[in-house]
Amino acid sequence: MKAKFTLLLLATLVLGVVPSVFADEIERDVPALCNGLDKAFQKRDWGRGPCRDLKWKFDTTSVEGRPLIYYSFGPEDSQNVTLILSMVHGDEITPLYLGF
Repeated sequence: MKAKFTLLLLATLVLGVVPSVFADEIERDVPALCNGLDKAFQKRDWGRGPCRDLKWKFDTTSVEGRPLIYYSFGPEDSQNVTLILSMVHGDEITPLYLGF
């Protein structure tokens, strides 16, 4: 929990991400985000989008109100952890595909 808070604080300070939306509002937006990803995958003939295969977690949104989703693999109390970050620019398709 301490690591999650630290990561959220770091994102807030570095990226200017402000938790401006309540969790129930974000939860409704996650299916909309998945629908958008499905459409993007179909448009590029990448097959089915991977968004629905996992139970995504979220704590906040981007400055544009999109949920910032993440998934934890393995036991959450493990001492050995790896953080994988993936990001997308609108004109770069490859990071999206590799990120998922």
